[in-house]
Amino acid sequence: MPWLTPVTATGPHWRMVHRGRLAHCQREWACQVCGEPAPPRALLAVDADGRCLTSAPMHPRCAKQATAACSHLSASALLLRAVTRDQIVVSGDLHPDLGETEQWRVPPAQPGLVPPWPDPHSLEERR
Repeated sequence: MPWLTPVTATGPHWRMVHRGRLAHCQREWACQVCGEPAPPRALLAVDADGRCLTSAPMHPRCAKQATAACSHLSASALLLRAVTRDQIVVSGDLHPDLGETEQWRVPPAQPGLVPPWPDPHSLEERR
């Protein structure tokens, strides 16, 4: 079960995001699926305009698991982009106690500016 999914006595709430955990992932560059520290280059699920679906990184293995299990992440309109933290454009502030988290956007990839993921067979981008 994804680390960001809130769970109550009635079970998991699949369509919701635990704001405190999302804030932790954003602040600490932690994986939204497992909650562990993400690598310097991690994957983000982005739309064609570069908007991030949940604005938190994922390990490649966690992204593979998440896209297999989550219909929103496997949507054909989303890409998995390998990025570093400094490639992200951030708007908003972290105030999880008020239900506020950052919104992330990734500028479109430009040849020569975004180095390829180290393993050519990894999940750098997927349609």
